[in-house]
Amino acid sequence: MAAEIGLPISVYRPGRYPVCIITWQGSCPELPSIMLNSHSDVVTAEEVYWSHPPFSGEIDENGDLFGRGTQDTKSLSIQHLEAIRNLINNKVTLERTIHISIIPDEERGGSEGMKPFLKSQYFKRLNVGFALDEGLTSPTNTMFATYQDKRPWQLNMTFYGQGGHGSSIQTSTAVEKLQLLLDQVIHFRREQSQIMSSSKAYDFGSRG
Repeated sequence: MAAEIGLPISVYRPGRYPVCIITWQGSCPELPSIMLNSHSDVVTAEEVYWSHPPFSGEIDENGDLFGRGTQDTKSLSIQHLEAIRNLINNKVTLERTIHISIIPDEERGGSEGMKPFLKSQYFKRLNVGFALDEGLTSPTNTMFATYQDKRPWQLNMTFYGQGGHGSSIQTSTAVEKLQLLLDQVIHFRREQSQIMSSSKAYDFGSRG
C-alpha cells in the first residue's frame, strides 16, 4: 500500500525483530516530526471460538473481514496509510513529516523490537516531536476515547497497632487497620465493576 502511494519504506533491526517505518515527507522537514504507531504482531487465537479460521483473512458475503489482528491492530496501519492517501489525492501538503511506525513486538512488551529501536540512532534521526499510539477501530462514526490499558502501581505500606498480652483483646491492631484498607479497595473495585457492566459503551474494546 505504501508503494502504491509513493511512500518510502525503511526497515530497521537494532534488536531481534524488525521495525518498519513509512515516511511522508513534510514541506518543512527540519521541524519535529509526527509518529503514528501501530503493531504487526498478534496474540494467539483458539480456532474453536471463531466462526472463520482466525488466520485466514476470509471476507464473507457482507464484506466483513475475519482474522486475528484485524482489530488489534493491523487495521490501524491501514487507516494511517489511507488517511495519507486521501490527503495526497486532495493535494494537501503538511509542514511536518509523518512517520508511520509498525512495530513487531507490542504484545510481548517491546523489549526485542521497539525498545532497542527507541534507543538507536535510527529513531533519533526521525526527530519525533509527537507520537500517537494505537487505538481501536469503531464500527460506527462514534469515536471512543479509552483508557483501558493498565500499569502496575506498587505501594509499600506499614500498619502500626497496639501490642499487648495474649490474655487481652486490643482495640487498635495493625491487622484491623489493614482490613479497613482492603474493605475500601474491594468496595471501589465493585463500584467500577458495576459501572463497566451498566453500559456496552464502557466495555468497548475490552473483550476479545
